[in-house]
Amino acid sequence: MNLRLISLCILLSINWISLSQNGRDISGIVYNAKDSIPLPGVNIIIKGTNAGAVTNLGGRFFYTVKKKPISGQKLVFNYLGFKTITIALESQNYFTIYLQPETDHLDEVIITTSYGTTKLKEEAVASISQINERDLNVNQSFETIDKMIDGLAPGVQIEGNSQLGTSTRINIRGQGTFTPLNGNLLNASAQPLIIVDGVILSEENGFDDNLFDGGGRFSEQFLNPLAKIPPEDIKSISILKDASAVSIYGADGANGVILITTKKAGKTDFSINFSQQAGFSTPINPIIYLNGPQYHSILTDYYINSGESPSNASALAGSNSVNTNWFDLTNETGTFTRSQLNFEGSTGQLGYRANVSYLNNDEVQINNQYENIRGSVSFSYSNEKLEANLRFIPSYVIKNNPNTLFSFPLRPNISPRDENGEFNIIGEGSIGNPLAVLNQNKATSKTIGLLTTLNLKYDVDENWSISTIVGADLTDKEQDNFFSGNNSSGRFSGTFEVDEVTFPNWGRKLIQNRSVESYQFNAVLSYNKQFGDHSIDGILGTEVREESIKAERFFGRGYILQNRDNSLEEANEVVFNSFTSENARTSLFTQLNYDFLKKYFITTSFREDKSSAFGGDINAAYNGAVGLSWILSKEDFFKIDAVYFLKYRISYGSSGNSRIGSFSARGLYNTNVQSIAGGYNFGSATFPSTAPNPDLGWERNIKFNMGIDFNLLSRFKFSVDFYRDKITNIISSTNAVPESGFINVQANTGSMENKGIEFSLSSEIIDKDQFKFNLNFNLSRNRNTVLNIENLSSEFSASQRASALRVGESTSAIWGYQWIGVDPANGQDLYRVDGQIFSGNYVSQNFDSSHWEVIGDRLPEVYGGLQANFQFFNQWSLTARFVYNIGGDILVNRNFESTDQLLPNRNMIVNLLNYWQEPGDIARNSKPSPGQPIVSNSTKYVYDNTHIKFQNFSLNYKIGPKFLEILNISNANIFINADNIGYWYKNGSSEGHNGIAELRFVYPEMRTITAGINLGI
Repeated sequence: MNLRLISLCILLSINWISLSQNGRDISGIVYNAKDSIPLPGVNIIIKGTNAGAVTNLGGRFFYTVKKKPISGQKLVFNYLGFKTITIALESQNYFTIYLQPETDHLDEVIITTSYGTTKLKEEAVASISQINERDLNVNQSFETIDKMIDGLAPGVQIEGNSQLGTSTRINIRGQGTFTPLNGNLLNASAQPLIIVDGVILSEENGFDDNLFDGGGRFSEQFLNPLAKIPPEDIKSISILKDASAVSIYGADGANGVILITTKKAGKTDFSINFSQQAGFSTPINPIIYLNGPQYHSILTDYYINSGESPSNASALAGSNSVNTNWFDLTNETGTFTRSQLNFEGSTGQLGYRANVSYLNNDEVQINNQYENIRGSVSFSYSNEKLEANLRFIPSYVIKNNPNTLFSFPLRPNISPRDENGEFNIIGEGSIGNPLAVLNQNKATSKTIGLLTTLNLKYDVDENWSISTIVGADLTDKEQDNFFSGNNSSGRFSGTFEVDEVTFPNWGRKLIQNRSVESYQFNAVLSYNKQFGDHSIDGILGTEVREESIKAERFFGRGYILQNRDNSLEEANEVVFNSFTSENARTSLFTQLNYDFLKKYFITTSFREDKSSAFGGDINAAYNGAVGLSWILSKEDFFKIDAVYFLKYRISYGSSGNSRIGSFSARGLYNTNVQSIAGGYNFGSATFPSTAPNPDLGWERNIKFNMGIDFNLLSRFKFSVDFYRDKITNIISSTNAVPESGFINVQANTGSMENKGIEFSLSSEIIDKDQFKFNLNFNLSRNRNTVLNIENLSSEFSASQRASALRVGESTSAIWGYQWIGVDPANGQDLYRVDGQIFSGNYVSQNFDSSHWEVIGDRLPEVYGGLQANFQFFNQWSLTARFVYNIGGDILVNRNFESTDQLLPNRNMIVNLLNYWQEPGDIARNSKPSPGQPIVSNSTKYVYDNTHIKFQNFSLNYKIGPKFLEILNISNANIFINADNIGYWYKNGSSEGHNGIAELRFVYPEMRTITAGINLGI
């Protein structure tokens, strides 16, 4: 980063801070008592007069009292939706005020940008969903916050997986870019921009480079960037969706923006809080495979159908008496523990807060362990003019992987140990005896992270303020894998010699390092003014961000010793690859808000971005938006008593997506180094790795949104949004011109449309002293369509994933053939292609992907969540949360249920027992035979994903004041929590068979039940 620029800006800030004013001024800050967020727009008047002031965007106010003496006068603080309070002036000149809401959920303050702006929810023009601390159950056993909020916000879909600590896919209002059509190549990021306390989190992604692809067991294990953030430190999560909300983030806001605000140090009494939680995990809906005798029977028929005699076929099929359940051997009951300690307090004008937590999740799968030590330290300082906040969020993640690959589908008629109790050698190449792999191999990654922020804000006067944020996101990760030659995963062909002694080419060592440094600086000038019935506020700012990624890959092979983890120096041969990615961005942005009579509102924003990813005359992008809202319920003509509040919103504007790596328009070079016979005496070569494209342009998203917010009977709050996004100049990898010498190049490849509707309901159904019940529900529908395709050599996927792009069709469509069934006459699969029925052999030999048709769509018709909260007798509380999908399809892996040449190499699911054996059979599966064709993409493997998931259940008991007094503590509660409780599927599985519930995940999800206690002193 340009350190001189940062230093200059900081010095300018310090000069502002050094300013002071004399006089009989009073000032202060006003907070929402529920969440300690500053309240803008609070009216402060001298009682009995019309004189007074209004709080600015930071909740601060300034006023010069002209009548003397000050003593005896009173200040009145008035804010819509909050209780009015009156404070005697006496001799005090600075005030810290906390206003209590009229009801718990009425007119909350929402965070609208990461640049210090907030709005009363009823006054917000933008489409923003905010999840506050009270809505977030941090006792959930999930390792990252994104999994904890699944189902809480409309338009937000969390596509999780069953792997600990890995990134989830967060879709805000659908898919924002094309589906990659070439397996390992990258498009522009499809993830939202995530900002923590003003600092952008860096993503972990692969590279458009086959040297770092690795694939399978050699691939890099990506860590979810949200693993750095302790959930118990989070104050609020704001999800920005429409143009009015995201255009201020310009070329990175197209996929939505998530603003995470952590708890800051404040002026509070000293307190200590401690929590301890423990529990266990069991699998949900594991796949049911064939047992040993069942597998032997089908495999015998397979060999008979290939021409073998029954006796030879039985011998080739292996043992008929061994029955090995590989899942049971490699899994056990998992354990979960979490400990957390925090303290906070203040001395004078300095506040401090510290938190540390430890999470250990030993999954059901042996050696699948996730440990996370993370914490935070924050300091705050404030006086009449200055507010300063300094935060450090360190983290350390250790992840052990079992690395057993396809252990569960291994043949069940093979014993894991021989007659001497030693591990049997099973399989060839990458597939090893899973018990041996668990004992002899190593697969560990360690990640150190640090997120730090310094935020300075200086109030020049009652209207003007200046603020700066200096932040850094640092990550250092090492992945260490060893594959022992004592099992098949580390055995490869060939030999090597040391001192004229020949050794087999066994053992593999892989070390992958990734270092990410991201630095950010912004300076913002803010203005806030109320004159008569008019209010205006705005910001003008600049931002600089630099990110560098350094990756190294050491691959050692050929080891003499196999009974221990070896170092790289001991390898016969070492190959070294390195990759460096750097990008920089400078931005200018502004936002202006105006309202009249607190019922007519307008918001405008504009941003210029310049990025090193683009070159030539197109290295700058310009985005902006305008939004309008009108509170109809404040009009004199509005006379519907049951409607407590009614607001109409509309916005239009643009944003973009430029997260495509470094210098993508100019091309990159790689360094490949190789050493023979150990050591680091490398020979090296440097060569171009990615193709330049000087015409590469910025991706652009034109957004339109129309929404209505209304409250009925002061207890039911509704929001409905209709939106349409048009994405143009979509960036994705496509085939390069052959004479260029490159295979792929990033290019602008077309356009698509996203449109949909969102609905949310927040209700307080019962609100009594001894019993409270509130219900939150949301529903979303999204459709996407390819509008145009450019620069793509093929409309269809080059991989076997049934993905394709065709104008007029959904980008999430599943493509393939219509499966008709099995021909009773000969046991062949039948397919309908172009209106005619053909056998599987004919289809595989005469048709290609150009004959595919849409056989499903991964996108559900509607999706959403429901959460019910109960409180009893002011001590008991219960929360139940459900997430649901209606419609949507999943294409499961055909390898689960295959009668072709895969059968001798692996186990299959029990559904395969329904296979064709003789003419006249009506069966689901074709005749087992090595001659059966492979047709992966067909409706046979497409399942309806309609389901309801019981996501979370929590029961909490708050210890009463009498016991607290006896224990001499300030607060205490005990709780029980359950996550991933279970599913209901529209197409459920019959007893003893597999359906979508079992086949949706190759490795099942975990149901985790925990209990814990929280104590406060």
